[in-house]
Amino acid sequence: MRILYIHQHFRTPEEGGGQRPYEFSRRLAEMGHDVTVIRGRALAPAGETPGVRVVEAGGTYTNAMGFSSRLRSFADFALHATRAAWKLRADVVFASSTPLTVALPAIAAKHRHRIPMVFEVRDLWPEVPIALGYLRDPFSRFAARQLEKLAYANATAVIGLSPTMCRGVSAVAPDKPVHLIPNTSNTGRFRTEPTARVDARRRVGICEDAKVIVYAGSMGVTYDTTWLLETAAASGWEVYLLGEGTLTPTLRARAAALGLDPEAHVPGAVSHSAVVDYYAAADMVASSLIPSDALKDNSLNKVFDAFAAGRPLVFNHDGWLSELAVERGAGWRLSTTDIATNSTLLNGLNHSDLERAGRVAGEIGVEQFSTSVLVERLEMVLRQAVKP
Repeated sequence: MRILYIHQHFRTPEEGGGQRPYEFSRRLAEMGHDVTVIRGRALAPAGETPGVRVVEAGGTYTNAMGFSSRLRSFADFALHATRAAWKLRADVVFASSTPLTVALPAIAAKHRHRIPMVFEVRDLWPEVPIALGYLRDPFSRFAARQLEKLAYANATAVIGLSPTMCRGVSAVAPDKPVHLIPNTSNTGRFRTEPTARVDARRRVGICEDAKVIVYAGSMGVTYDTTWLLETAAASGWEVYLLGEGTLTPTLRARAAALGLDPEAHVPGAVSHSAVVDYYAAADMVASSLIPSDALKDNSLNKVFDAFAAGRPLVFNHDGWLSELAVERGAGWRLSTTDIATNSTLLNGLNHSDLERAGRVAGEIGVEQFSTSVLVERLEMVLRQAVKP
């Protein structure tokens, strides 16, 4: 098949960020498909994606942008991606949202080339920005809901990254086929031998006997990374916050006030290979969110990477991933407000507790979220769209 993959936030390992789109496109190419990716313009030269043609089409984006700047980025990408998609022939167009505006170039390609469209929902827009108060006026809410309906109506099939997202799609488009294909655990990339921990700590500058929690993701306001910084400091654990966002300056200032080196503990965006090193060096991986029903059922890359690396998890939120990890014994649910209780729990964990939870986390990654299995599921959905 000739697959046109539209994904504004597509990133290579050299750039960091979520690697599911990179792995899916690369593996689809290895399976013999002709894959072209339309992505937003990068701030720095991107690494190559073997066997895949990558086209940049405006829409420069960073996690440090405010909401209005993000909207301008989304509109810019939709315009330039539509122009690119108009010229690129394919057998199927696969568009991954967020932002929801990626539906526009995908719909244009669908009608221009008379091909099926598969639409992927990575965050349930517009429900999430409405619930968080970003879309407040009636007109913007109406326009966003109409675009959502338009995207589903034009799609031959829809993919959701969590069970809640799939149910949300079905509530709006009850007759549309919806497939669950969550984020993946790339064990081939993250899994290391136990002896690699010492070398990894040396590479990233972490003391060998420190108790370490790692967070890798956005530093936006919805991720409550301030809670994590305060919890770790109060418990005597070292915390490393990897990523960028609007809270980065605030977090660095708070780290300095707590006696930490802000450049070391809040280093900003790092490459994917550095994230792999930090995970290998970690005793635990954290997932934190502000209290919101709209967020808790997201498909969070950091959690799947922890499963891939075989690392225990701590959460300050509920949701399908938190419940899965806690019920299986791969992690712990901490309080959002009771720092003293959190400290007691964290400091009561011994080496065998962490080792056992890490082993279970690794089993979850292999059994439920294998990249090779999930890319085959995606290929099946695309094939069915082309040849029902």
